[in-house]
Amino acid sequence: MQAIGQTASSQTPSNNGSNNSNGSSPPSSPPESPAAPATPASKTPPAPAAPAVPKSSPPEITTLEPYKGDLKLDQIVTADLESIISQGNNKVYMAAWFNGKKEKIFDISSYEYNSEAMVREFWLNLIDSNQGATLYFHNWAGYDAILSLLPLIGLHELGFTYTPVIQNGQLISLKILK
Repeated sequence: MQAIGQTASSQTPSNNGSNNSNGSSPPSSPPESPAAPATPASKTPPAPAAPAVPKSSPPEITTLEPYKGDLKLDQIVTADLESIISQGNNKVYMAAWFNGKKEKIFDISSYEYNSEAMVREFWLNLIDSNQGATLYFHNWAGYDAILSLLPLIGLHELGFTYTPVIQNGQLISLKILK
């Protein structure tokens, strides 16, 4: 903790009114204790003062109380895609979802090695089996969204609509409605 405090204090400008022209703080040194009053030789000297903790130190990490609310785990689904680069293209060869009770794994060999057909069936099965649930996709904002969006968007012909949430140019959430 002392090392963290020293790091924090070395990165925080001093509040004593001094300011270097180059914008950096002077090297920190241990805080000085006020001079102790003179004591007669027969009395025990006071114990050394504990090092002062800078005001900018991070708060202490404590244990939280267990959550006592109702967890609707049947409304949470996790999913992931596995892919390989083949002939210069990324091909999804496996897709899976799990909702805490049921799981479904899609393997490209069951779809005549047609990645797009497999991912389309993955989406249809995932949506049909988990209506109203929230899906957490491993690496959705990056790789998996890129590989699975075309088959998903192609489901519009079946009456699906989409409400995307985009942040910093990346798709981070997508609500699927029918």
